[in-house]
Amino acid sequence: MKLSLKIALIFIVFTSVSCDKEERLQSKLEGTWELRHIEGGYRPANSPSDYEPGNGNILKFDGNKFQQKYGTNPAINGTYTIIEEEAEVNGEKLSHKIDFQSDQNVIDLYFKISGGKLSLYYGHIAADGFVSTYEKQ
Repeated sequence: MKLSLKIALIFIVFTSVSCDKEERLQSKLEGTWELRHIEGGYRPANSPSDYEPGNGNILKFDGNKFQQKYGTNPAINGTYTIIEEEAEVNGEKLSHKIDFQSDQNVIDLYFKISGGKLSLYYGHIAADGFVSTYEKQ
C-alpha cells in the first residue's frame, strides 16, 4: 500500500512539473514575433537573409491559436500545441516542437526561444533546410 502511494505521488509530481514547464514555454511563445533573419535554405536570387523592422513577416501566438503572415500574402491561421521531443538540428540540441494544426499546409517545427528571439528549424541546413529567427514585438 505504501509503495503504491509513493509511486502515485511520484507520478503526480512528475506530471505537474512537466505541465508547468510546458505552460512556461507557451507563455514565452505568446505574443507577436517579426522575422529578422533566415539562415540556410534555398532562396531566390537577391532575396535577403536579414530583415528590417516593419517587414510584414509576422508570427503571432495567442492562447492555443497562431497566425502566420508573409508580407501581402493571405494569413495562415490555426491552432497549435507544444510537444516535448528531443532532436539535434544543425548542431543544436532542441527539446520542443510546435505542432501546427491548420487547413493550410503548415509543418511541425522544432523551436528555441532565447534572448527575446524565436528560432524555428525547418530541417537541416545541409539538406536545404533553414532556420528563421524572429524578434518579439
